[in-house]
Amino acid sequence: MPKSTTKKALPLSIHKGSGFWTKVHNFKRYYLLKVAEDPKGRKSWDRWQDILTEITTGRPSPSSNGIELRELCETWMRHHDDKLAAGEITKRTHAEYTDSCNHILEILGKSRTVATIGPEDFAKLRRAYSDRFGICGLSKRITHTKSLFAFAYSEDLIDRPAKYGKSFAKPSAKIYRAHRIAKGSMDFTREEIRLMLDHSTAIQRAMILIAINSACGNTDIADMPRSAIDLDAGWLTYPRAKTAILRRVPLWPETLAAIREAIASHPNHPSGMLFISKRGNDYRADSRTGWRVTGEFRQVLKRAGIDPKKRGFYGLRRSFQTQAEEGGDLVACKAIMGHSFAETDMSARYRQRISDDRLRKVVEVVRGWLFDEPIAKEGSGS
Repeated sequence: MPKSTTKKALPLSIHKGSGFWTKVHNFKRYYLLKVAEDPKGRKSWDRWQDILTEITTGRPSPSSNGIELRELCETWMRHHDDKLAAGEITKRTHAEYTDSCNHILEILGKSRTVATIGPEDFAKLRRAYSDRFGICGLSKRITHTKSLFAFAYSEDLIDRPAKYGKSFAKPSAKIYRAHRIAKGSMDFTREEIRLMLDHSTAIQRAMILIAINSACGNTDIADMPRSAIDLDAGWLTYPRAKTAILRRVPLWPETLAAIREAIASHPNHPSGMLFISKRGNDYRADSRTGWRVTGEFRQVLKRAGIDPKKRGFYGLRRSFQTQAEEGGDLVACKAIMGHSFAETDMSARYRQRISDDRLRKVVEVVRGWLFDEPIAKEGSGS
């Protein structure tokens, strides 16, 4: 960096909070490169010259087409705001996109010119993602990042596709398999589930029984309205939030009894939700992550002496799938799980419904495994 022109005329400063070289111009702070990667600030100075050219001339510099990373993220999120309002994505998905944008901005810099981002930058992103997330989280963040830059090109915000380089790839199938093996079994034994039920409050017991009876996840439980449960007929009719697949599930007598007990604590709550806490609040959250249900479940695991760091609420869903398959009716099992069928599955495309008897047989298999007895017909949806 020439001392006669750069340092004196337009000095850069270090933002201690983020560790970036920055420049304040007309009361606006521009973030350039990380000091750790550009110790002398030469690359940051060159980048600032490009930005200054755009500011003073109103035209893109030779190394960019003008849009900053911050502006790209804002435009991308406005696009997803519209999709959220139209019901095309969930609040949870929207929150994940927002979180990904925040990470990208933090790592690369808000004022970074998008067209200057290349393989070296994406490699840095991947390293940062690896440090913060597990295998599944890493894969999801890479997908979000590529979606963001594909959006920039499709909307003519950059004049060429982004160059990610070879290193910016999702973990291989081999890595996924090794990861699953290292984690061990993620379901629960019948003894563990019984132990949980013995250490549960009325609300917690109902949550656990619904989960193992109908394969509902924590977000499904948090968002479940009372109208989804027909106590008289003994059926749960409720779409899975993740796939919008409508599920009909016959409920066990134990599940129905637990639901009645949970409702008795808030019989006329105005929210219309099935589960209400002691403080009078439901379990929904803006991000739709189901974290409040997860919190309840962690309490149960701790009281039951089960490590909450190794398995979570979704372990009940895994337990259902594992045991339900023993009945041999994979199509009915998949319907209760709320899994979407592949577009190439012509049988699924032409199948209009699955009989109640087939659905009952699936849940009977799981109940027989859990309680060592066949399901009672009275009050169970027969």
